[in-house]
Amino acid sequence: MPKKLFIGYATKTGSTKETAEAIARTLEERGCEVDLSPLSSAGNLGAYDGFVLGAPVNGMAWHPDAVAFVRANAASLSAKPTAYFLLSIAYGIGRP
Repeated sequence: MPKKLFIGYATKTGSTKETAEAIARTLEERGCEVDLSPLSSAGNLGAYDGFVLGAPVNGMAWHPDAVAFVRANAASLSAKPTAYFLLSIAYGIGRP
């Protein structure tokens, strides 16, 4: 398991931040060093061994800030272990 992780999130109402905080606590309990912040505040990604990124789904699309972050940092994210999560109130009941 990577030892130094960046957990980044985009949020509209705070729920994604709360989920990211819960993920951070769990990983810290397992011995990881974790930096948690909004995606907009991400620093040098080269300092991390892995990433956990999350954002809500609104209007049947992942939050635009998260999409932009992944696109802008694709090289760094694809070079190290990366996990993604999303929150959606309508998962499974919205449009296909």
